[in-house]
Amino acid sequence: CNLDDWCIATNGFDCKQEKKKSRVIRVRYGAQWRSKTGRIAPPEPCVMVEIGDDAISFFPYIVASSNESTTNHHRYSPKSPYSWISSPRRLPWNAFTTPIDGHTKPWLYELDRQVAYVEWRNVTQGSYHCANGGRCIQPDVCSCAKGWIGFD
Repeated sequence: CNLDDWCIATNGFDCKQEKKKSRVIRVRYGAQWRSKTGRIAPPEPCVMVEIGDDAISFFPYIVASSNESTTNHHRYSPKSPYSWISSPRRLPWNAFTTPIDGHTKPWLYELDRQVAYVEWRNVTQGSYHCANGGRCIQPDVCSCAKGWIGFD
């Protein structure tokens, strides 16, 4: 969930927008803010969110079956449905696959989500620039450099 690392790894076009402002949001917490933010303690800089198992995003996904590691940085991360069974150790949110005292069915589970790490950010879009050496030929219109095609 570190934007600077993502920009370096992907050479992302979004990162080259000189007038685009992006800042980490500091979520307020403590007794005076709990009624507004719900937080009594400071939140971690990266938080987990669940998204659909078919969603395509640039977020790094958690790979539960490999000790909570994450996928590498990608422009579009490969789909990585979250497994409810982790190894080599059992985690509190793992699904039960056999009857366990004090727990009810179902004993089956399906991969129905991806879990991603995200960062609280406020992003303000600046003026748009053409990618990969393209030229701006009028407002919001780029002419691609030789060998390139696309919308930007």
